[in-house]
Amino acid sequence: MKYDFDTVVDRSGTAAVKWDIRSTEEAKNGYLPLSVADMEFKSPPCVVKALEEAAKRGIYGYTHPDRAFFDACRWWFKNRHGFDCEDSAIVPVCGVVPGLNYSVRAYTDPGDGVMIMTPVYPPFMGVVRDCGRRMADVPLINDGGEYSIDFAALEQAAKQPENKLLLLCSPHNPVGRIWTADELARIVRICRDNGVTLVSDEIHYDLLIDGGHTAILTLEPDAVLLTAPSKTFNVPGLELALAVIPNEELRKKFADTVGSIGGNGFPYFARYAAIAAFSPEGADWLDAVMGYIGENFRQFTEYLARELPELKVTPIQGTYLAWVDFRALGLSSGELEKLLSEKCLISAIPGTAFGKVGEGFMRFNIALPRSEMMKALERLKKGIRG
Repeated sequence: MKYDFDTVVDRSGTAAVKWDIRSTEEAKNGYLPLSVADMEFKSPPCVVKALEEAAKRGIYGYTHPDRAFFDACRWWFKNRHGFDCEDSAIVPVCGVVPGLNYSVRAYTDPGDGVMIMTPVYPPFMGVVRDCGRRMADVPLINDGGEYSIDFAALEQAAKQPENKLLLLCSPHNPVGRIWTADELARIVRICRDNGVTLVSDEIHYDLLIDGGHTAILTLEPDAVLLTAPSKTFNVPGLELALAVIPNEELRKKFADTVGSIGGNGFPYFARYAAIAAFSPEGADWLDAVMGYIGENFRQFTEYLARELPELKVTPIQGTYLAWVDFRALGLSSGELEKLLSEKCLISAIPGTAFGKVGEGFMRFNIALPRSEMMKALERLKKGIRG
């Protein structure tokens, strides 16, 4: 089936976060946000149809995960990620970020250490601070734009008895690495040997550009896997995520934590969207959209190499997020934001949001019609070259 990813959809006036935070003047000037990580593409036709039919029913009552929902989830896990689980292992939550929060509360006590690897998605740091835990940062190694895990530092941190939990980002946001099976096996071994609970945020595990993803549960059944249909099918507003926890003891701690703070609930519309998305039709759309995004990334990289070679793009294997090194311009993070906003009329997420090691970088969302991406790149060139 052929899908349309080139049509520009006007999202203004819909309370879309990255569009309606623009000022009136910015909107008038056609300000382009390449910031918040949702796509500028319509969701798969099968999802749209399912939601339309669900809306027509006219009663949107309390809902629970049922046989059709579990079957769809497990079909997706088996056919796209090579693992299966019991229905009971799947705990629906209202988002992966809440899932990170529940995990920190469930598996650590106030004052315990939680390991993360910066630069990393900002809520990783936020949930550690907000839950009153201590952040144990093990920064990734950046070797000329190629990122890798500092295993010596990770092992040293894991040996500290106060460090009880590792929050892993896989594939990694913002640097776009898909960790290899060997890298993940080393992480698993380090956690096992030191009694560290492993929680893997795999919300981007379907968004593959170069290489295949290894789900953590294929290597470590005693890990916690957090994922969602939100990034894959562009439905984050439906607020459904999945904590997949085969280990009964870990699952009980997690579920008890969710219940203790009133986090239970299962969105009516999200059920229908998930059942439709986790299907052959959803898989076909996903393959098509990732082909389009992969070409976007190729053209994005080639344009900067040709027109703005002082900016360095990190090669990405997964996600739809481009991590760009602006340090050659000699500007602070604030100055970079001002340059993009005022001179280029575009926005991106500043690298400092991902940790101190992100200073001088910017993250761009390239899941948008190619014409809009090229428009943004032309503006970037004009703003820098003058």
